[in-house]
Amino acid sequence: MSAKQNINPNQQLTRALDEYVASGFAPAYQPDDPLGAYLVAYREHSLDQISFPDSPQLWNRIQTRIEPAVVPHVWYRAPAFRYAVAAILLMTAVTLVYLFRSAPSAPALVAESQEIIQTYTTTDGSKIILRPHSKLFLLSSSIDKQVYRLDGEAYFNVNHNPDRVFEVEAGTGFIQDLGTRFDMSNWGNLVQVYLEQGSVAFSNLKTGGKVILKPGQYSSIVNQSQPSKPVAESREDATDWMQNQMIFNSRSLHYVFNELEQQYRITLQVPSGADSLFKEKLSGRIQLDSVWQSLDDLGLVMGGRFRKIGDRTYQFIPKGS
Repeated sequence: MSAKQNINPNQQLTRALDEYVASGFAPAYQPDDPLGAYLVAYREHSLDQISFPDSPQLWNRIQTRIEPAVVPHVWYRAPAFRYAVAAILLMTAVTLVYLFRSAPSAPALVAESQEIIQTYTTTDGSKIILRPHSKLFLLSSSIDKQVYRLDGEAYFNVNHNPDRVFEVEAGTGFIQDLGTRFDMSNWGNLVQVYLEQGSVAFSNLKTGGKVILKPGQYSSIVNQSQPSKPVAESREDATDWMQNQMIFNSRSLHYVFNELEQQYRITLQVPSGADSLFKEKLSGRIQLDSVWQSLDDLGLVMGGRFRKIGDRTYQFIPKGS
């Protein structure tokens, strides 16, 4: 077999194509093969459209190709991490529910009196009689405890129940009992309690001072002070308003004014420069049928009269003025 016959046709074509490309695609070097025609056609169609970057740009592209790609770091959240997040969210939800349920709710107004006396009956049958212009709020209620707040004055007839505590707040005053009858008031700067039957603890919500009242005793808190020492008081004097009258024995004018202001929702005044009248002690009995009747009776006790000077505002005029 000759040497020519040992030459691989593919090698011959490769050499011919190399010479053809090296000659700049000269026709004289075009190999006798369809691939040469294809190369010429491709050159005429695409060579002018190819842009050759300068060396720095070319090397930058090459470097980009040969350097390993930067793979962004992806955090792997292990199952333990997910469980911890779920536990935190669950604890937060439970805490919010607890705070919502344990937060004190707004007091509920359960009874209110206007110009006349009103009676409110609780779910256990206890009776609460409200003096005119008084309000009773329910602060909380459960099987073993009921808590109310009083604005004004009321007489409480609480059914005895050793398994239930009955509490009343009035200003800074606080009453706790198991079943009793008592009168409690909160007007002016005074909180008063009179116990008719049973036993109650009367305390100051802010200072914690406390006294125990026995039937027929009276105690008061003046200007947020400690509860006064219990003293004897007649039922007639303590519950006079329930008989539509007002009885005062050696009471200051300031005390009498405050009680009438609670009864009628009015404002009482003395002339300018006559504040010393408030220190005077008065004794008497007046009817609570109407504003003018009560003021006429008080004017007689004080030695003068009252005149209206504004909307629900009255001023005392001494005799001879």
